[in-house]
Amino acid sequence: TLGIGRPIHPVFVSPFYIDKFDVTHQEMRQVLQWAYNAGKLTVTSTNIMNSEGTPQALLLLNQWDSILSFGNGQFSLRSGRTNHPCVYVTWYGAVVYCNYLSQMQGLPVCYSQTNWACDFTASGYRLPTEAQWEKASRGGPERYRFPWANTSNTITHSQANYFSSTNNVYDISPTRGYN
Repeated sequence: TLGIGRPIHPVFVSPFYIDKFDVTHQEMRQVLQWAYNAGKLTVTSTNIMNSEGTPQALLLLNQWDSILSFGNGQFSLRSGRTNHPCVYVTWYGAVVYCNYLSQMQGLPVCYSQTNWACDFTASGYRLPTEAQWEKASRGGPERYRFPWANTSNTITHSQANYFSSTNNVYDISPTRGYN
């Protein structure tokens, strides 16, 4: 596999399931509402915190571009953002989302909210490992830097929206910066 980690080495990845789409604001709102109603969350003016285990900030509230808000015991979303990918979520927030979604569906949780370790044998929801994420995002081709598997291992803005820079030899876009 190619990646930032050094040295490059092959990794065997067993079959796994991964959601096809990002978690949306609406999905996050539903899970947080369930957890709040179950007494698993504390909401402050700026954060949503877990109430079980070691408290951590899960999601930021009332930021300049916040999508999620809270009032009168209810989470709500800014209009027009319901199906957008959820943002302002910490790693702990993503982990707790997995645990709460597992609990909602009667599955065993994968993460300890005390030491934040993952039980990879549990059948509940969890975040993908680095190798699983790389395999899923690559779409199958191996030994290529990008999922379109061209032999030159190059990228341009016609293939992806990214920050183009002359610092990367594989970046052959005729324009620089975001495009």
